[in-house]
Amino acid sequence: MSVPLALTFRWMHFADATKAMNPSSQFLVSKNMTGYHFGTSQTRFDAKVWAEWVGPVGLGLYRSAHYRVIGLVWCRLMVPQ
Repeated sequence: MSVPLALTFRWMHFADATKAMNPSSQFLVSKNMTGYHFGTSQTRFDAKVWAEWVGPVGLGLYRSAHYRVIGLVWCRLMVPQ
């Protein structure tokens, strides 16, 4: 497990160094992409955002009914009326 993880970080540093050499691709460096990939802490914990993902349509990944019911109950409790 440690070897693939080390290789991943090594590749990430190499890719970031390559992108940093080009002024028009510096915005693609990993530290600049964190907000794009993971969002802000405000959006990550916003009940309305989660309601869109876990709501009646959902992601399609949670096909099991109990996951959907738990998600709907959580969203109902968290979204202000």
